[in-house]
Amino acid sequence: MAYKTIFIDWDGTLSRSRFWDRWSRDADTYPRYQLIQEALFHSDEGRLLIKDWMRGLRSASNILKYLNEMTGINYDELESELRYSCEHMTLIDESVIDKIRQLRARGIKAVIATDNMDVFRLITVPALKLDQLFDEIITSDTKGAFKKEMNDDGTSPFFDRYLRQNNLKPHESAIIDDSLDTNVVENWGIDFLHVNQDSSLAQYLDDFLSLRD
Repeated sequence: MAYKTIFIDWDGTLSRSRFWDRWSRDADTYPRYQLIQEALFHSDEGRLLIKDWMRGLRSASNILKYLNEMTGINYDELESELRYSCEHMTLIDESVIDKIRQLRARGIKAVIATDNMDVFRLITVPALKLDQLFDEIITSDTKGAFKKEMNDDGTSPFFDRYLRQNNLKPHESAIIDDSLDTNVVENWGIDFLHVNQDSSLAQYLDDFLSLRD
């Protein structure tokens, strides 16, 4: 299938970098990283805050205040290290950069589609110049919805506007994603391509390029 747009997930597909992950790599700061993980991912309040953050209902400032209260880590240090981690995220496979450029040169649009937070959009995107590599970047915090969500009429609150603005039918696009939850988009018509131990993003991009040769 020759697609007109390829949506590409960020976390787990393009990158495995984590917020505050530098603290996880040093014995002296690792306890801080553990405290953050406990506060955000091992409590009902933290998990709810994460979801709200990804929906754009909370800001990074709200999260930092919560972490300061729950962990006792200084707010400014939390903020500084969060910014550092956002600015220094890395790709799983640097070879995908050239492959994405080749696809775009052939008229196929490449779009990041990510359930993510304000800091990704405001810090990571400009720091890594992702807006120069991709045609567009769609984030859940600006859509107020996750990729897996569907409207009552069967359309997607995450993808629908992009497709309408670009005069695309769902079947003219595909999403490459490591999360099986995202395969719900197939019910709407977007092809779902799963990234796993057998199929990487780079392999899928190579397949698209070979189809166009």
